[in-house]
Amino acid sequence: MIDSINTLARAHELTLHTRSTSYTHESVWALLEQKKIFEGYAHARSLIPIEEFPYHYAKMIRRRKEKSSLDKETVTKILGQIYDLGEITTKQVDLSFLPPQPKSRWSSLAKRILEHLERRGHIMVHRREGFSTIIYAPTEANIKIPDHLPDSLETFNHTIMRNLRILGLTPFHRLLRYTYSAGNFVHEGKRMNPRTFIQKSIRNGDIAEITIEDTQYLYHPEHPPQPIETSASTVFLLNPFDNALWSRESILEQYGFDYKMEIYVPKNKRIYGFYTLPILYGTEFAGRVDASYDRNEQRLKLIAWHWESQFAPDPEFWNGLAQTIERLKNFLGAHNVDYGNLAQKYAKLLSKQFSSSL
Repeated sequence: MIDSINTLARAHELTLHTRSTSYTHESVWALLEQKKIFEGYAHARSLIPIEEFPYHYAKMIRRRKEKSSLDKETVTKILGQIYDLGEITTKQVDLSFLPPQPKSRWSSLAKRILEHLERRGHIMVHRREGFSTIIYAPTEANIKIPDHLPDSLETFNHTIMRNLRILGLTPFHRLLRYTYSAGNFVHEGKRMNPRTFIQKSIRNGDIAEITIEDTQYLYHPEHPPQPIETSASTVFLLNPFDNALWSRESILEQYGFDYKMEIYVPKNKRIYGFYTLPILYGTEFAGRVDASYDRNEQRLKLIAWHWESQFAPDPEFWNGLAQTIERLKNFLGAHNVDYGNLAQKYAKLLSKQFSSSL
C-alpha cells in the first residue's frame, strides 16, 4: 500500500525495509520502471506484482462502461496531451479549455481527472520522483496489454485463491472480508453471491477445509498449513499499514495482541500514540512503540514504549532489537536515537549493543 503519511518514511518503504535487509529507497521505483510491478488500486493505492495486471486491467476496461463524470471530448483532449509529451505530471496538465471548477480541499482538479482516467485504464503511473507522479498512456510499446481480459468471475476466483495463499488458514468470513466481497458481484449481467461461489469451490475440492476446536478454516489445497520457521532472536518493528496487520481480529485471535491504529484518532483519545509500531519477537508480539523521525535534527524518536503484560524480554531480544533499530536508523539517515520512556538501564543496553556492532 502507498500512503502519504511520512512520520518515519512512506508505508510501502517501511514494509519493504522490514522484509529485506538489502532494500534501498531506489529499489521499488526501479521495479516500477522495469515493469515488474505496477501502481494501481487494490484496497487502496498500491504497488502490485505485474502478474496481477490482466485482472486489474480487465476491471479498468469494464469500468469504462459505467457512467462517467468526464465527457469524451475532455478525455480526448487530456489523452492527446499525454500522447504528445509521452509522459506528464499533474502540474503539466492543461485544463484551460474547461470552465472554472469548484476547489477541493483534498486534491486539485487535474489530480482528480487523472485518477479518474487511471481507474479506467487510460493512463498508468510510469515512475515517481519524490511526491511527484509521472504518468503515461499504456500501449503495446510500453507495457504488455493482455490478449485475454478475465471476466468478473475469473477475477473473483483468482482473487480468492490468491488470498488463500496469502492468509494461510482462515475462517470463511475473514476470507470474504479480506477479498472485499461481503456483497454480491455482477457477472454477465447477473448478480453473483460470493458465499455461494466459495461454498461450491469447497464442494468441488478447489478450496480445502479443516476443523480446529470446532471452528472451520479454509486453505489453498496446494499450500497446506506449515509450521512457522523463524529465528527466535529476530525482532521486527512493523508499520501500522503493514499487510501482516491487516486483520486486527486475526492478530488478536492468534497472538492475543490487540492492535489499533490511532493515526486517525483525536489526540486526546489516543492510548498509545500517533504512529505506533508493533514489536514482533519471533512469533510473539512484545509490545509497541510510538515513533517519529525529526528530519531537521536527523533524529529517530522512539517516544513511548508499551509492553505486553506477559512479555518477558531476554538478552537475545535486546540484541535483536538493537540491530533492528540500527537498521532503521541507517535507513532513515538518522544520526541520533531518542529512547523516550524506555527504562534507562535498557536504553544503555541498546546503546551498548550499537557500539559493539560498529
